[in-house]
Amino acid sequence: MSKSLSSTLGATLATFLNIQEGETNPDGFSEFRDYYDRTCAALNEGDPPEAESMGPVRDDHIRIIVDLVSKEIIYGRPCQRKILRETLEKVSQFNSHTEDSINRAVDLALRLWLVLNIRDDDFAPGIHSIQWDDSKSLQAFIASQFPKPRQFKELSEKMFDFVLPDNFTIVKLKRYSGIKIDWTYDLSEHLDLDKDHRILKVFPLKAYMYGLRKRSESSVDGK
Repeated sequence: MSKSLSSTLGATLATFLNIQEGETNPDGFSEFRDYYDRTCAALNEGDPPEAESMGPVRDDHIRIIVDLVSKEIIYGRPCQRKILRETLEKVSQFNSHTEDSINRAVDLALRLWLVLNIRDDDFAPGIHSIQWDDSKSLQAFIASQFPKPRQFKELSEKMFDFVLPDNFTIVKLKRYSGIKIDWTYDLSEHLDLDKDHRILKVFPLKAYMYGLRKRSESSVDGK
């Protein structure tokens, strides 16, 4: 992949968020750019382990994959990995890729786009990861990572009357509770609390996630 996203940030955001290139201020996505750049740098250095089995992957490969997946989702069709892989095999940019390397490239594109740690377990020893395979549509797979909140009927409704003040911040949380913050770039881990070690995982890419949410809402409204 390219060494830095800086020169292609506009094109990447346009594909990822379904907006016109130049429609948004790239400066507002500096944290996302850093996340993307770190991922690119790791791949260029042969880390993570799947880098060798991924084949050549550039920014345009990532955008092609996300664009194909997006079209299926927008039109309400189930996005199946097998069909996506067969489609990519016919795209000139993927002529030199094997079935496995296309799978790894798809995992990478989805990690960057959806900010979920989607990768094969063989390449994620000791860390939380999820793997999209040929058995589920992408929509069903993603939905399964975010189960609906449980209903606590036995608890008093008064427990839910408490509203945090507007000036409540992570700094104050750390100061008054002793809870440490661990930044996570896996959205499914957001607000996971390790009670034994008093560590709260927080997803930091607020502006980018707001953009994804707007994209999702506009897709629903446009159907």
